Amino acid sequence: MRWVGALLLCPCLAYATVRASDVARDIREISLDPAECYRVRELALPKDEARLFFTDGYLIFAKPVAGVRTAAVFTTDVEGGEAESRRAAVAGLLHGLAQSG
Repeated sequence: MRWVGALLLCPCLAYATVRASDVARDIREISLDPAECYRVRELALPKDEARLFFTDGYLIFAKPVAGVRTAAVFTTDVEGGEAESRRAAVAGLLHGLAQSG
């Protein structure tokens, strides 16, 4: 049973050799990795309670920080229709949050 505890701590040991200030700097200077850019169509990524759906576009991962990919970007070309109304709704919501904060 002791080895189970040791295995759970192994991922933490990887971060022990990296200083927090180095990780913070790397996150602040994060950039996209052109070698990790993928064309996706109808991709679904379910994880526990979250479900992400990507229709048609590019999924680009950020360069690793301390060996872990911490970010990704999905981009697509969509004009008009339902996507445009969703974009306007999100913009309105963000504007309202900015005004109240």
